[in-house]
Amino acid sequence: MEMSLIALLKSDLTRYYDFNTWQLLGVYADGDTVFATTRVQVAGTSRIMYIAEQFNFHGDKITQVRVHICDSNADDIVIVAEPDLANLRNTRNMLSVLKAARPNDRPPLYCINQVGMHKRAEIDVKAFAKTMESQPIAAIPFDSKLFSTAANNGQMIAEVSKNHRTTLLFQNMANRLAGRGEVKKPKRSLLAPLLKRLKGRSGRASAPHRKAS
Repeated sequence: MEMSLIALLKSDLTRYYDFNTWQLLGVYADGDTVFATTRVQVAGTSRIMYIAEQFNFHGDKITQVRVHICDSNADDIVIVAEPDLANLRNTRNMLSVLKAARPNDRPPLYCINQVGMHKRAEIDVKAFAKTMESQPIAAIPFDSKLFSTAANNGQMIAEVSKNHRTTLLFQNMANRLAGRGEVKKPKRSLLAPLLKRLKGRSGRASAPHRKAS
């Protein structure tokens, strides 16, 4: 069963990619982890894809593979990364490759996802940004309840919680990619609660009193 699945995946990849154009751009290792960046053309088209792969080894066996794929012909590219060392290295590598491959296009962007996951050692967002030499388009906090509720109900995050901080982050990301302004929550006046109370008192004072019969 496993071999038939692998054969199916290989046949699909062969039809999609032109392996005659496959080019290894870089490979490096860090302990039991190997990182590779490749460039390949989609079969029958002029589209170029960049692929970043991370292979984790235990001895001579591969235990985990992570793959990030970017279409170089896209108007904008946003790399989604998590705040760990493997993602930091892959993101830095992909940003460097894409900037060189798209000198006349808008520079690629990145966002950091699942920030603040409980009991996970993370790279601080500021340290991540310093390594990238640019700020993330967003740092999305880890919120298992919000995202699991949306997934289980088949809803968008904004449908689950319209005023949630993450909803605002997604709106700002969309607006930035569309060239629109940033969405900001209206600032609440410090006098608003006092004015509300005074208005309530004024309404009660002006109400007509019924005379006792």
